[in-house]
Amino acid sequence: MTYRPSDLRWMVEESMTLSERLGAALVPGGAGRTAGAAGTRLRKWRNRVAGGDAARFDRRLRWDGLDVDAALGRLGPVRPRDAGALPGWARFLDAALSAPAAEEPDEGVFDAEAPQPFEDLLRRFVPEAARRVRAGLGRGHDRLSPAALRDLKRGLLGRLCRTAARTLCAEFDAFRAARSSPSGGAARAAAPGPGGYRDFLHALDGPELAAWLLKYPMLARLLATCCRQWIASTTDMARRLDRDAEAIRGVFGIRDRTLRVAGVTP
Repeated sequence: MTYRPSDLRWMVEESMTLSERLGAALVPGGAGRTAGAAGTRLRKWRNRVAGGDAARFDRRLRWDGLDVDAALGRLGPVRPRDAGALPGWARFLDAALSAPAAEEPDEGVFDAEAPQPFEDLLRRFVPEAARRVRAGLGRGHDRLSPAALRDLKRGLLGRLCRTAARTLCAEFDAFRAARSSPSGGAARAAAPGPGGYRDFLHALDGPELAAWLLKYPMLARLLATCCRQWIASTTDMARRLDRDAEAIRGVFGIRDRTLRVAGVTP
């Protein structure tokens, strides 16, 4: 396990969507590590739906049977009524970042002609997703050729990179600014590189990535959700091909070949 149970519960609480917070399955009293978050969230909500107009926003709140005080209670520290049950994305996140280095994907996951920003960090999620596809399909996994599975993994990695790009770029800018400051001179001299990119990757490699994601629980949720959606869609595609194989053979007169997915263009 990479995360402590209390850390996972906090990430779940902090990454809840607005609709989840307005639902009935929550009670006040979560970990509450983000001071002042309720007021910030309320202001953003009011600006988004009512253009900052307090009267219009009060009317919107009444549609959900709320007033400002009740809304603040929902937007502050809360926890699920069943505090012991973690959602699937949180369990996947912990499993993916707990995987030993030997389970990391081979270099075939990287596309030398179309490299993705920060792919060296985010590839940590791919092996667990691929493992779950294999486990879910059993013998049906043979419907995916090695080339197709490589294409699918590359597609997943690309989606993860796009999802995290803005946050990682902002962190990289801050990292470079710190290195260019007078106090960062020693570190800059000790670890040269093109723009410090490799140094930045090294700083977040291994267990540091899990610690870094504690700063961004919603991003952690999005990354894990991308993986779980990929698992579901990949498994569904292979199962459908397996189910329809005989019908496809009959329509196209295929007799002497195993039907497999030869390749995928994400």
